[in-house]
Amino acid sequence: LFLFVPLLRRRLGAEQSRELVRDIGMRLGVVAAIALPTLAATGAALASHEVPTSQRYLVDIKLGIVIAVGVILGGHGLARTARQRVAASALMLLLSLVAVAIGAHLAET
Repeated sequence: LFLFVPLLRRRLGAEQSRELVRDIGMRLGVVAAIALPTLAATGAALASHEVPTSQRYLVDIKLGIVIAVGVILGGHGLARTARQRVAASALMLLLSLVAVAIGAHLAET
């Protein structure tokens, strides 16, 4: 979403884009509120059955990342400044990419 905000500002103006981005963010927040706990629960259940002991620490790290992204998402919603929201978004993106990399590694082994 943050990739499109500069474009929206140029096309719609600051106030209209702020309202649109807020509405989109609220809807995505609802999706994330359902998806992140589901992802954590299914990941934990799968880890208890399918992961070799030697790879268990990676699953634990990945589940920790999913939980951290959920916490940061909550903080993003409560952030008072644009700088805090951008920092939270960047951190969530980085952590999500790390989780994907861990998942890809686990899928290969």
